[in-house]
Amino acid sequence: MRKVLVSALAGLLGWTVAAQAAPITVQNFGGAVGGAASCPQTVKFTFLVHGDQGLNVTYRFVRSDGGSTGPYPMTIGVNPPGGGAGISPTQYSWTLGDRRALPSFKGWVKLEVLTPKKVTSDPYDFAIKCT
Repeated sequence: MRKVLVSALAGLLGWTVAAQAAPITVQNFGGAVGGAASCPQTVKFTFLVHGDQGLNVTYRFVRSDGGSTGPYPMTIGVNPPGGGAGISPTQYSWTLGDRRALPSFKGWVKLEVLTPKKVTSDPYDFAIKCT
């Protein structure tokens, strides 16, 4: 109610009221990845970045072994059906495993938005085993 009254008063006085920005959130998308297979294996991760449509962000991927990528630029894409914040998917692939040197591995990948506000996804856990 208060927000409606402020907006109405601002309109009468010729003021502009900035729309409140949608929060930036990051989500792991899909199910468990990895498993038993011949090596090396390529494990693929998909993340969704939510925020205002047209918002420019930078992000990187961070891995459990201490490696990281980027930063990469992204512009948040179109709004989903029914409105709300925009959504943009992004993917990361990690190739690892060697039947002798690294016969199994458990790890994770996270997506970390760096700008305009730091936000980090939950770890996207996986495990591989060379057969």
